[in-house]
Amino acid sequence: MSSATAALEGDWDLLGKDLEGMSEEEIVAEIACLEGQAAGRTGASAGKPHVASASHEVGVEAAPTVATAPDTGGSAPAVAAAPAPTTPAALSVAELAAKLEKLQMENDRLAHVLATGQGLTQLNSRTRGIASLSSYDTASALQASAARRKSLAAGAAGSATLERQIREAKERLAITQRGVDVCIVMDCTGSMSNCIGAVKSKALDIMSLAPMVHPDAATRLAFVGYRDFGGEAGDAHFVVHDFVDKSSFSSLQMTVQPVRACGGGNCEDVTGALKKVTELSWRSSTRLLIHFGDAPCHGSRYHDGVHINGSRDSYPAGNPDGLIPEELLKQLATCRIDYHFARINCNTDIMTSIFKQVYDESPGAAIFEMHNYSDNSQSFMPVVLKSITSSMRRSYCASSSRSSAASSGSSGAAPKVVLPDVYDRLI
Repeated sequence: MSSATAALEGDWDLLGKDLEGMSEEEIVAEIACLEGQAAGRTGASAGKPHVASASHEVGVEAAPTVATAPDTGGSAPAVAAAPAPTTPAALSVAELAAKLEKLQMENDRLAHVLATGQGLTQLNSRTRGIASLSSYDTASALQASAARRKSLAAGAAGSATLERQIREAKERLAITQRGVDVCIVMDCTGSMSNCIGAVKSKALDIMSLAPMVHPDAATRLAFVGYRDFGGEAGDAHFVVHDFVDKSSFSSLQMTVQPVRACGGGNCEDVTGALKKVTELSWRSSTRLLIHFGDAPCHGSRYHDGVHINGSRDSYPAGNPDGLIPEELLKQLATCRIDYHFARINCNTDIMTSIFKQVYDESPGAAIFEMHNYSDNSQSFMPVVLKSITSSMRRSYCASSSRSSAASSGSSGAAPKVVLPDVYDRLI
């Protein structure tokens, strides 16, 4: 294998990219990288003169010689005008295939000339780089022509591979940008039986809400249930299931169905639940958590020491595991995860005002929104729908802007995302 062919094959060794598990940001970066490589190949091909060699280019016409005038002292050297060279990297797949076919015909003709001795004069006039054919035997000529044909074939295959990878990455980006990741965060203590029942009966319906708002949307759903430490943990401190789509919804349903309202007392481990949320496999363009809870997190500053449900905070200094809500909220905001809180009573007002301030001051393009909730099954789906609609409106517009910025200078601006009127009616 020639060094040129080896280098070319190495450059195109880009297979094995796992676009399925990539986030929107990672796919955008991958597209930019692939398009940059394609642009770099074309630019490099246009900037280098192609030099024909008798030992490597038999049967292919040599490129014009670049002539440089002597330096006169102050002016730049003059370069003789020459047509831009054409190399496999700069050609389309169709052009490369045509050139490959032509080269095969030239190769067959060359073999006939060298075997019969007929037409040597004409051959010599075409191959300008060869002064004499006396030292050019049949084997070396055929070998050089075969190497050239292989190089062209590698270039054609490489061009097709890169085009396919860019196309697949853009298709995956479109899917990701249409995706909606919804995480239900639920206080599962004794006072939350209505909410827990609503999640059990409406979980599958939640996955159908996003396509109702926008027909191209695809929903993934996750669940994080929490109680408290020690004896107030009830059946379990946490009940967690990572994101699933409709095809694997049954696994989430099996996790949620056994959950019952039990345990709890005053404040609950909201902070621990936020930690669990940060560990989920967030991937889609629209990302939101919807939090149903009627008690604040541990720490006097989140409730001003007021008795919750008739008793004091068991951990007035804060989460006993050392977790800090503000730090976790910054992670969520930075990851563009919108926080929607369903307000059941005033016990959570101080906590949510602190949470909103953290979101407002964080660099991430995410929001904290409050929704009044009357703690009954009829109120559950309207709150979920309003939350999903609000986040989809923001993220779809943001994704369209990011795609336009990533595509500028390469394949043109991305098409503008058109949102239905239902957004304005529901927000």
